[in-house]
Amino acid sequence: MTRATFISACIFGLLALTSTAAAAGVWYVDDNAPNDPGPFDNSISDPLEDGSATHPFDEIQEALDAASAGDSVLVLGGTYWENVNFNGVDLTLMSVSGPAVTTINGNALGPCVTFNSGETRAALLEGFTLTNGLGEPIASARIGGGVRCLLSSPTIRGNVFSGNLASYGGGMDTERGNPLIERNVFQNNEAEDSHLGPLHLTGDGGGISVFDSSAEIYNNVVIDNVANRNGGGVHVDGTDPFHAVDVFMRNNLIAGNHAQTGFGGGVAIRARAFVEISGCTIADNIAFKKGAGMNVDGADTDVLVTNSIFWDNVAVFVDDEINSEAEGLVEITYCDVHGGEEQVTTDTLGVAIYGPGNVDVDPPFVNAAGGDYHLSNCSPLIDAGDPAYAGTGETDMDGQARKLGSAVEIGFDEFIDNVRADVNCDGSVNGFDIDPFVGLLTGSGSPCFPCAGDMNDDGSVNGFDIDGFVAALTG
Repeated sequence: MTRATFISACIFGLLALTSTAAAAGVWYVDDNAPNDPGPFDNSISDPLEDGSATHPFDEIQEALDAASAGDSVLVLGGTYWENVNFNGVDLTLMSVSGPAVTTINGNALGPCVTFNSGETRAALLEGFTLTNGLGEPIASARIGGGVRCLLSSPTIRGNVFSGNLASYGGGMDTERGNPLIERNVFQNNEAEDSHLGPLHLTGDGGGISVFDSSAEIYNNVVIDNVANRNGGGVHVDGTDPFHAVDVFMRNNLIAGNHAQTGFGGGVAIRARAFVEISGCTIADNIAFKKGAGMNVDGADTDVLVTNSIFWDNVAVFVDDEINSEAEGLVEITYCDVHGGEEQVTTDTLGVAIYGPGNVDVDPPFVNAAGGDYHLSNCSPLIDAGDPAYAGTGETDMDGQARKLGSAVEIGFDEFIDNVRADVNCDGSVNGFDIDPFVGLLTGSGSPCFPCAGDMNDDGSVNGFDIDGFVAALTG
């Protein structure tokens, strides 16, 4: 599977899992409507446009300005060259056909979408590609390329952030709020340096920046983003003691990101932050200094990591997977860390607790070079997570229940174990697998993959596997 194919599959999966909210009123936007005399030219509009299905607006902002709290704005396919603002109204802004055909292009004039007037989780942005956004200018920096979120707590769901630029939060930035960020793809965004004199003063959070803010970051793909300084994928920073920084990151893939001059190729966390990372895969990221996979830095910074993979991350200055320094605290349990505890580094003030359940084993991934970080058949990380982790109500980004076996998987992917019953390797479990299974059971057959038929994962196919095979066969 190629990286492009994997990302496309993720997008379709994200859309399949999103929901349409009921609303008091519905407004339509279509810049190619039958009654529009100037298709794809919002300077020439339907003279009767009123936001109805028959006479839709041709600009998204027109619909947002007309809508009230609880309304829905439905956007038909096309590219909309706009910089839109919810202006404090808790409404749903949703594409009809998804991000593959519906784009908000910020035209390098500002963030594609802004929330800066106290919006709550009831303000929903869903189903767009956000591209060519440029962060809002604040002093010498630019904040939030694709989305700028200030003093607001919206829901950002099922979007693709690509090709956006800012000093903080190339894909998006949240400041002094508590947004829900779920089932999005952040790819090829950049946090640039503002180049003030000889110092590299900015460039944090290539994909996502969380600054003096809380956030819930669930089931996202964060890949191939670049930060000039820290946090190629995700950057969390808390400097204001009057604003809580409580960040929960679950079931995310963070891979192939780059912190060009600083720390934390995948994730960088510093100063007065509490961060919980669970069920994430953090792989193939690059940092210049330390903390190739994750860097934790600063007083009152506590990070709890469980059921996560840190694999093949590279730091140029000190080659480590995880680094904790300057009074930062990180506690790691039930994780797969490439190189084991030796790859968890600290300075004289940093603290790292390498707790129970950690392993150092090849995951292995389906095709990391092609961008597919799902677990392969027979992965030792299947059912290897914290046995006490219930995963109640959680799903992975493919929509599978987060705990399918005796324990949760390590990493973002919950593996469907029925593949072991596909003994003839034809891609499905059916009656054609019975004879090959009996062959393995009696020693007269050979497996088509290493753990075929070994339903209880005890290393052999024997009578203890019969019940599991029958259960898989009968559904």
